[in-house]
Amino acid sequence: MATEEKAEQLKIGTSLVRFTITSEPGVVPTYRGYAPVLKARIAGEGTEKTLFISSRSLTEIIEKARAKNGGRWTGIELAIQKESDDKFAKYILEGTAKPGADGGKKNSAAPEESES
Repeated sequence: MATEEKAEQLKIGTSLVRFTITSEPGVVPTYRGYAPVLKARIAGEGTEKTLFISSRSLTEIIEKARAKNGGRWTGIELAIQKESDDKFAKYILEGTAKPGADGGKKNSAAPEESES
């Protein structure tokens, strides 16, 4: 995936989103220049969406998963959400939310490959 035409964006909010990465990283042109992206498929859906991957907290999550996936991006399965509604809130992996950060909802245990 080099420079790709931008598909529908995978937006992650405070609700948990489960998805599988379906590509190696690439870039898409934006009004600010190029932005790093991956293609991802949400669990239970058939279409690929574009996941922007420039945030530090998302990078940390993906890098840990990539190390456990033999350095490959494709095939990584994640379940993540944002810590709050703030535009710059950190992404968090399922099962790692701070008490109260998920609006009082309990997260189930994180998948084994997601643990450190």
